[in-house]
Amino acid sequence: MLQWVFAFMLFSQCIEEFSRLRKLSRKKTGTIKGYELSLRQFCLYIKDIPVEDVTLDQVEDWFEDMEKLGWKGNSFIPKMMALRKFFEFCQIKGYNVIPLKFLEVPGKELEDLPRVATPEEYAKLLSIIPRNNDPRHIRNLAIITMLWDTGARNSELLSINIDKLNFERKKIIIKTAKNKGSRPFREIFWFDEADINLRAWIEKREHLVKNKGIQLDEENALFIGVTGCKVGHRLTNSGVAEMLRNYSHKAGIPVMNAHSFRHAKGRNIIKMGGSSADVTNVLGHANQQSSKVYTMMGDHDLEERCHKFNMQVGDQVLKKIKDRQKEKEQELSKEMEIIEKEQKEKELENMPEPQARPAIQIPVSACNRALILENSKIPEIMPEVKMPPINEDFKKIIEGMVSSIIKNQGLYSDQSVI
Repeated sequence: MLQWVFAFMLFSQCIEEFSRLRKLSRKKTGTIKGYELSLRQFCLYIKDIPVEDVTLDQVEDWFEDMEKLGWKGNSFIPKMMALRKFFEFCQIKGYNVIPLKFLEVPGKELEDLPRVATPEEYAKLLSIIPRNNDPRHIRNLAIITMLWDTGARNSELLSINIDKLNFERKKIIIKTAKNKGSRPFREIFWFDEADINLRAWIEKREHLVKNKGIQLDEENALFIGVTGCKVGHRLTNSGVAEMLRNYSHKAGIPVMNAHSFRHAKGRNIIKMGGSSADVTNVLGHANQQSSKVYTMMGDHDLEERCHKFNMQVGDQVLKKIKDRQKEKEQELSKEMEIIEKEQKEKELENMPEPQARPAIQIPVSACNRALILENSKIPEIMPEVKMPPINEDFKKIIEGMVSSIIKNQGLYSDQSVI
């Protein structure tokens, strides 16, 4: 009897068991709903046949038909993951189903560069939020500034509890959404503006609970709904997405979402000189492969970097050209000096040798000879003069006359003895 039940267990019945088991395992509600939706879509496609009758061809046909209808390739990833988890559950239960090795999850396609919120868009978004006593705007201002400062995922920010906040150091330890292995927890930090907005929201939240009678679904939930049927319940991802969409339209900017701020955080880390490892640590990626997308530049960043590198290369080229020209000028100057030196040497070699001057014959009178003998100092420039011998008696007479003239008149020149 049991074998008959197993053999004819319908696909829809297995989905119910699968979803119930995952809820008991405390899996994320969003993941459970997403898997269940994909499995029910496939169940309708195969017309809810017994689970053991499902073939690999039917799975392939389902994906091919979705592709024909215009489904994007990345949308196949969660659907294939849902099928793998489902058939893994069926194998554990003892059903003879498609082997998991035939159900390969397709790789993610990078269709476009990630949408990055610029500082200008962020400022416009903040400027459109009214600064009044409306609890929605006070809460939303805190959410947006926290998303910008921390780079946290939407689900990570909304999972924060008040009692875990460290206002002294402006940080909190959160559970990383998509990194259960190497780093399941990480610290995120916020700064002054976000701190002011966060404190204002907590004060308003306490006022709503004490004075407006709001009943909290979770006592420590930081961000809660304040209007509609979700009052007092933890805010959802779709609620934040709707809020950002409305503000973006009013601000006249492209629609922002939580990942726009996350990408901005990663891009700023790279722009400020950080590495992929820094992005991995700050944003909580499971591996650095996920962080490499932030190193891909586009639009103005790419243009700015290209111009910068081009200017650097241009400056280097110009410097090399100038250095080469300077070297050539120095080489040319040296060559000219050598040529001029050689020409001067040749000119000196070809010049005739100077002839000796004839000796100058200066007539010397008797008085001049007496003066020369008196001073007994012959200038070096005076040419050597051969004097004839003088009679001793005559010499004494001349010396006496010269001495007498010098004493009486104080003269000492050639004219004085002429």
